[in-house]
Amino acid sequence: MAPICRVRLLSDLSGQTVCDREAASLDGRLRAFHSQQYQSLYRGSKKRNTELDKLALPAYLASKKASVVAQDFTDINEEVEQIVVCLPQRCKYNLPDRVIHARKLHHRHFFAVDNDYGHEKYMNTLQNQKYNMVKSLEELGKRAAAVMYEKKQWFCWIKQF
Repeated sequence: MAPICRVRLLSDLSGQTVCDREAASLDGRLRAFHSQQYQSLYRGSKKRNTELDKLALPAYLASKKASVVAQDFTDINEEVEQIVVCLPQRCKYNLPDRVIHARKLHHRHFFAVDNDYGHEKYMNTLQNQKYNMVKSLEELGKRAAAVMYEKKQWFCWIKQF
């Protein structure tokens, strides 16, 4: 008896419907169509991971000894500095979100039966990084509000509306 494809169908958003066709790939896990889907998702995931690895912390944060989540940004007093620090952090926050989503989709459909724990461990690492960025952005937002209040710039901003 020929092996059956072990993929959960991408067309089923719940990820519960298993393919019932004969597997035709070299390793006997997937049929040709699902092998193409697997490769496409894999290449997209690797591309996003490469982008994530290339993203470096801003010089301000890289020069600090404490971790990103432990920063309180009290030494930032200029709005320009806040923007320089904030924008790369937002990118670093959004990119892991996209990587996590793609990894979950890939894992749910192609590794639901085999349970590849390396994928799960890496997703947990990315979720921790994302959490740290969220906390860091919250602190940066608090500091930005404090600086704007101290310089009375918040009043000008409100007058625009």
